[in-house]
Amino acid sequence: MNNSGKDSVMEAAEGEEQRIGMEAPSQPSLEEEKEPKAARTAGVVGLFFLLFGLFMLLWNWAHQAYEWANKGWPWSVRFSVPLIAVWLVLGCGSTLFHAFQDRDRSVRRGYGFVAYMLLLFGSVVTVVSLSLAWLGGLQLQPDWLPRLLAGLIGGAVGLILVGSATAGFVGAAIGNPPAELGWKDLIRWKLSYPARWLTGMRTNSRVQQATLAGIFAAGVFLATALLAPGINLLPYSMAALALGFVYLLPFTANETESDWREGAANIYGAIGWAAALFTLASSFLDLFGVPSFAVPYGAAAVFLGFPFLAAYIGAKGADSDDGYWTSRAVAYLGIVLILIAGVRSIAPLVADLVSEGARAQGYFLPAGFFLMLIGGIYLLTGATLASDSRLLVMMRKELAALLGPSLGWVVLAGMAGMAGFSFYLFISFLVPDDPFAVGRGQLVAEEPIIQNYFLEFIPLVCLILLVPLLTMRMLSEENRTGTLEVLLAAPVTEWEIVLSKFLAVWIFNMIAWSLWAVFPFTLWIYSGEPFDYRPMLSFYVGIGAMTAGFLAMGLFFSSITPNQIVAALLTSVVMIVLTIIVIFMFQLMNDPAASQTKREALGYVSYYHHLMEFVRGRVHLRFVLFHLSLAAFWLFLTVKVLEARKWR
Repeated sequence: MNNSGKDSVMEAAEGEEQRIGMEAPSQPSLEEEKEPKAARTAGVVGLFFLLFGLFMLLWNWAHQAYEWANKGWPWSVRFSVPLIAVWLVLGCGSTLFHAFQDRDRSVRRGYGFVAYMLLLFGSVVTVVSLSLAWLGGLQLQPDWLPRLLAGLIGGAVGLILVGSATAGFVGAAIGNPPAELGWKDLIRWKLSYPARWLTGMRTNSRVQQATLAGIFAAGVFLATALLAPGINLLPYSMAALALGFVYLLPFTANETESDWREGAANIYGAIGWAAALFTLASSFLDLFGVPSFAVPYGAAAVFLGFPFLAAYIGAKGADSDDGYWTSRAVAYLGIVLILIAGVRSIAPLVADLVSEGARAQGYFLPAGFFLMLIGGIYLLTGATLASDSRLLVMMRKELAALLGPSLGWVVLAGMAGMAGFSFYLFISFLVPDDPFAVGRGQLVAEEPIIQNYFLEFIPLVCLILLVPLLTMRMLSEENRTGTLEVLLAAPVTEWEIVLSKFLAVWIFNMIAWSLWAVFPFTLWIYSGEPFDYRPMLSFYVGIGAMTAGFLAMGLFFSSITPNQIVAALLTSVVMIVLTIIVIFMFQLMNDPAASQTKREALGYVSYYHHLMEFVRGRVHLRFVLFHLSLAAFWLFLTVKVLEARKWR
C-alpha cells in the first residue's frame, strides 16, 4: 500500500473515532446548587422591615426626648408598640429564613458578623449595667469608682469575647491541643491559653491583629461606662443577646471552614460560662458585703447560661472532648449550686437552735430555692449530655432534631412572640396613663398579679395548638418512612423508644413554656420592683404535669397512624373536647342551682381549673397525680401498639 493509501486509511480511522466520540454520552457534570431566590427575596424584604422598625423605635425615642407631642404634624405622630413589634418580628423572621437557607459564603459570614456584634454589645452592656447596679450599693467613694470598675469588667468581657472569636484563626500560632487529653491535662491546656497567646504576639501577625481588636473593644466599653452613666440599656442588651444567639445558629450550621465554626462555638461557650459563673457568684458574694443579687439577677442568668452552653456543646459535639468535659463540668456546677444553696438555707435553722431563739436571716426564700432549682437544671443537663445510657442517647438525638433548623425554632419563635404579646396586653391593662395602651388601666391588680398573665386566652390557645404540633411527627413519620422497623430491630426495647421520644418532646415543651417566664423577670430587673414569684413556680409545676399527660396522649395517636396530619387531628379533637369540659365547668360555676357533685366531678377533669389553682399558688397533689397517671396510661398504650407490630 502506498503512502497516499495509508494516509487515507488513517484519516478515515481518525474521522470514525471523532464520530464515535461525538456520539458517546458525555460524563455528567457536577450539579450546582440552585440559587435560593425565594430566600434572598425574603432577606431583602426582612431587611426593609427591620430598618423601618428601628426607624420607628428611634422616632418614638426622639418624640419623648425632645417633647414633640406639642408640635404639629408630622412631629406629633407616635408609633404604637404593637405596630413596631410586628415590623420587627416580620423582619427578624424573614432574615432568619434567609440565613438558614442561603449557604453563600458572603451571606452566611455577613449574618455571622451581625451575630457577633449583637452578642458583643449585649454581653458587655448587660455586664456594665448590672455591675453599676451592684457596685453602687457599696457606697464607694468617689462616685466615679463604681463606673470605673464596671467599665473594667465590661472591657474584660469584651476582650474575652474577641479572643474567643479569633482563637480558631490564631490556633496555629499559639498551638492546638494534642489529641485525647485527660480532664486534668485539658484544664491545664485551657489555663495556659493566655501565656500561649502572649508568646504568639511576638511572632504572628494574626495574634497581633486580634489583640489590637480586643484592646480597642475593651477601651470602647470602658469609655462608654465612664462617659454615659444613667442610661438604662439593659432591655436592649438582653434583646441583642437573644437575637445574636439566634442569628449565630444558621452561621454555625452553614459554615464549612473549621476556624470560623470554632470561633462561633467559642462565643457560645464564653457567654454561657460567664452567665453560669455569674449565677455561682450570686450564691455567696453577699457574704463579702456585695448586695445580694441572687434574685432576680442570678436566677435570670440561667436563661443565658443554659441555652448558650447547650449550643456550645452542640457545636462542639457531645462526643468530642470539649463537649464531653463541658457536660461534666455543667453537672458539677449544678451540684455545687445545690450544696451552697442547701447549706445556706439550713444554716439559719441551725443558728436559731444554737443562739437560743435569736432569729437568723433566712436564705431559702427566695434565693435558696431559685439556686437549687437552677442547680438541678444544670445537673440534669450535664448528666444527660455526658451519659452513655441508650435511653438518654436516643433522647438527645430526638431533642437535637426538635432543636434543629426546622419546625422547632419556628415553634419557639411563635411562643416567644405570643408570650411577648400577652405580656404587652397584661402591662397595658395595668398602666392607666399610657395613651397607646390597649386597656388603659382597666385591670384590677389583685394578688397574685401574675395570674392575669398566665390565665388568659392566649396561653390557652398556645396549649391547645402546641401539643398536636409537637407530637404529630414523633412516631407517625417513623412509621411512614419505614425507619420504625429498623429502630425496632435494634437492640433497644419498646419502652426505651417511647420514653426517649416522650422525654425529648416534654423537655422541648418546657423550654417553650419557659419563654413565658422571661418577661416577668425582665420587668423585675428593669423596674427594680419585685412581685410575688411563688405562684409562677407553682404554675410551672402544674404545666409540667399537665402537658406530660397531653403529650403522652399525642404520642399515642402518632403511633397508630402513619399520617401525621391524622395524628394531629385526633390529638386536636381530644384537646377541644377537654376544653368543652372547661366551658361546661364555667357554666356550672355561674349556675347556683347546679349540684356540688357535678361541680366536683367536672372540676376534677377540667384542666383549666387545675391551672387556675396552680397559678394561685395552691399545688394539689391529686391534680398532679391525675395528670401523671394519664401520662403513664397513654405511654403504656403506646408501648403496646409498638409491641403489637411484632405479630403482624
